Amino acid sequence: MLLLTVILFVTDRVRTDIVGLMIVVVLGALGILEPKTLLLGFSNEALVTIAAMFVLSAALMRSGLVRALGGKLAEFSRGSPVRFMIMALSAVCFMSAFINNTPVVVVFIPAVLTVCARLGASPSKFLMPISFASMLGGSCTLIGTSSNILIASYAAGIDFEVGMFEFTGVGVVIVLVGMSYLLLLSWRHLP
Repeated sequence: MLLLTVILFVTDRVRTDIVGLMIVVVLGALGILEPKTLLLGFSNEALVTIAAMFVLSAALMRSGLVRALGGKLAEFSRGSPVRFMIMALSAVCFMSAFINNTPVVVVFIPAVLTVCARLGASPSKFLMPISFASMLGGSCTLIGTSSNILIASYAAGIDFEVGMFEFTGVGVVIVLVGMSYLLLLSWRHLP
């Protein structure tokens, strides 16, 4: 069953979420796991929090708020690739601290491609730094990345509480170093 699961994940013929649910159903149907044990993972606070963050991110995307911000950044850059890079990276980094980073990047892709077409610039010089800026921003808060939520869940299991801004001190240092690199050096290394 494990081999079949790995094959399905690698071949990507069936969506990964469907494969995961199929495995849960098969394990229950064959009696390998009891229903109580099977559903135990769904009661984990971290899983519920991550699911809620995806719902919040989707709501913000569908509301048009994030897209409007991307469009405004393109307007405010006034044709300057450097100005657009600074503004876009800063906005993505900040937003990723409070919204899941994947939707933030997805929403910024059209704005980046539009500005690149106007300026005749290579999209890779913007898209990769934006992706990394979203990861950097996510390191600043508890809800910024799924990893931080999982760490907090584990810590709660051993009676250690992790607050919303517990990661901010280290996260800000990581953001400053990472953003400096992205703004000063990434241009030279990207095609």
